[in-house]
Formats: sequence, structure tokens, C-alpha cells
Amino acid sequence: MSIPKPTDSITKIVLIGDSVVGKTCILKQFCDNDFDPDVPNTIGVDFRFQTIKIKGKTTQLQIWDTAGQEVFRSITHNYYRNADGVIVVYDITNENSFKCVEEWFDNLAEKAPQKAKRMLMGNKKDLAFKRVVNEKSGRKLANQYGALFFEVSAKSGENIFDAFQTLATEILKDHQVVEEKPQTVPVSTPKKKKTKKQNSQGCCG
Repeated sequence: MSIPKPTDSITKIVLIGDSVVGKTCILKQFCDNDFDPDVPNTIGVDFRFQTIKIKGKTTQLQIWDTAGQEVFRSITHNYYRNADGVIVVYDITNENSFKCVEEWFDNLAEKAPQKAKRMLMGNKKDLAFKRVVNEKSGRKLANQYGALFFEVSAKSGENIFDAFQTLATEILKDHQVVEEKPQTVPVSTPKKKKTKKQNSQGCCG
């Protein structure tokens, strides 16, 4: 684990999805610009730091890679806490991993912060000849949950950086809206002091 460099902000992103959809390979491609087909499955959770620039501001992404196996689900839920963004990953060559996407999103609705930006990511775009989930279906499901959508390839790197950059940019926009939102401060009007009426007396000549 690398020590993060000083930045303007730190953004927490969590990768979730079924086992063997390629979450760890996606993270390795994004952080190291490398693909390792023999990378072992994540046990529990792991995380990496990656620095990117958004509109001139340096942002540190803290990306959590979670295990997809059922036995680790209860552990995974703990890492939704304080997440700024969550990426649900499926494999475009594995229909079952796509069917489970709804379960992952429903789980997010219960466990993750409401403010966390959602993204649906279809991996293994390089294996388009084995595709069983078309892009239109993925985009439609993402829209259903109000999530961003990308198809990527952890192997070739296609769309990997763009996906993380887009998610981080949307998160930053939300943060700026919150910071710039004017606060309503009640203004109290000072009460006028009551004065006793004085009887006016006429001058006698």
C-alpha cells in the first residue's frame, strides 16, 4: 500500500460485484497501468490510492476492492460507510453476474450513504465475441438506479481511466454544490421599546 501524497481532497470509492468479474484487475489497471490475469481473488477487502487531477485540483482516490463471495458480504457492507462513490461491476460474458446487479444495488440502498454516487461498470469489453449482456441492457439498468454507466476492459485498459475520472468529477460537483449552498440565517428584528405617551400641555398667555 502506497502512502498518499498531499492533496486538495480524498475521495473514497468502493468496488463491489460478484466474484471473478474483474474488480481487482480493474483496480490494478487503473493504478499500475498493468494487467495480471493470474491476480488472486480478494479475500475480505483491500485498497489502493491513486492521485488524479480534476479541473486543476489534485484529488486522492482511496479505492476499496471488496470480495464478491457470499461469505464476505457482511464484511463488505462495513466499507460502504462514508463512501463518496460506489462502482457495481459485472462481467459482460457472464449473464448471472449481470442478474445479480439488482441485488447489489438494492443492498446499496440499505447500507450505503444516500449521497454516494453510483456507477454500473461492465467489464471484459475485450471479449465482445463472448458477450451475453448487450450494452443497451447495461445502460438501461444503470438508468433505472440513477447510476453512471461504462463498459471497460481491465485487460486493454479501455475506458478504465475515463470511468474513474467521470465518477470522481461527479462526486466533486456534488461536494461543491453542498459547499456553495447558501445557509439561511434567521434575521430577528429588534423590538421597538414602548414609550409612555406624554400629555401635551398648551401654553397659557
